[in-house]
Amino acid sequence: MKPPTILFYAVPYGYGPIGTLITVQRVLPKNYQCILLASGSSLELAKVSGGFHKIIPWNNNFDEIERYADLFLSSSFLINVMSPRIAAFAQSLKLPVIVIDNLFWMRSSLPRVFTEVTLYLIQNFVNVTQQVQKYSLGRSGRIVGAIIDRRYQHRQNFKKNQLLVHIGGLDSPLIAPSSKQDYILAIVEPIQQVLKKHNFERVLFTGSKSALDQFKAKLNIPRCEFDCLPFDQFIFELANSTLMLTSPGLRATMHAFHYKTPVIFLPPENLSQFIGLKYLRFAGAAPLSFHWIDNDPSCDFDDVVIDEERATKLIQSYINGFAQNKNPYKHLSRFLEEALKADDYQNMQLAQQGFIQTLGDNGAAECVQLIDEEILHMN
Repeated sequence: MKPPTILFYAVPYGYGPIGTLITVQRVLPKNYQCILLASGSSLELAKVSGGFHKIIPWNNNFDEIERYADLFLSSSFLINVMSPRIAAFAQSLKLPVIVIDNLFWMRSSLPRVFTEVTLYLIQNFVNVTQQVQKYSLGRSGRIVGAIIDRRYQHRQNFKKNQLLVHIGGLDSPLIAPSSKQDYILAIVEPIQQVLKKHNFERVLFTGSKSALDQFKAKLNIPRCEFDCLPFDQFIFELANSTLMLTSPGLRATMHAFHYKTPVIFLPPENLSQFIGLKYLRFAGAAPLSFHWIDNDPSCDFDDVVIDEERATKLIQSYINGFAQNKNPYKHLSRFLEEALKADDYQNMQLAQQGFIQTLGDNGAAECVQLIDEEILHMN
């Protein structure tokens, strides 16, 4: 009997969505044929990470999606991280759709198609309870814990003197190319200043190849390496690191919290990080963090009221302005210098671990259980 075929897709917004997809795919039963349709950063990480039986590159041009109709029709169902258009296309072909949503907690509007799919899996985070009261999820909505790759659970207490610097999220299409360059410009000099002399055995920079190439060209740090890692190797390095310095993307953040690796937060790169860092601070999980609003409180906005397009443009203007003005560099340099000089990160690590435990940290297994139950129901 031919094994069921699952078609996978993740929006190419940095490594977060595809990291979620890889984590869930890894714990699915092995009797599925797993095919990934991918573009951009999703394609980049999937190619180096492996795990899928077949990866089909796509240019993300929805005017050409009809060309892939046979791929959808030959699949048993679709697992899709956060793309309303892919969900709608699959539904038009009568293909069962499972949506995993990492950003339900911040949505100012909910795509109607998400409430009409076979299964709508919402990753828990701050504000999810309020959002559930706001939106009608239909019978398909389920809340799951943080979706974490737990394969290195045994490594939590085996740390080496390594600083992991993670630059994630810069490849989102919601970020203008000029803002990507300006973000790198805004943080690279302060990082150079504080790490030109350090006491770590190794400093490891991770992220997309394009971002790492730019950092590598601008930095001169002793005992430093730059590597675009497969997802499992990134988790391994994170689990083994003494400390992580990262932009506040949720995938890396929640894994670090789970693996007891203390996190110092760089300023946000995009809208979800801008809002997410505020929520993490409110929850007491980001005591060592730098936000654009620290430099200029007028940068803040009501994230419940403002629409996504306007908010994204505002954040891009903050990043651009910061990069062009040398004076704020001093604020970020001073913050990083004090944060990296801290004598003890234990209280911070315990607060961050406590935060992830309130969300639940076995979301991948919860997703698979719900998917299995739905498949049994479909059959």
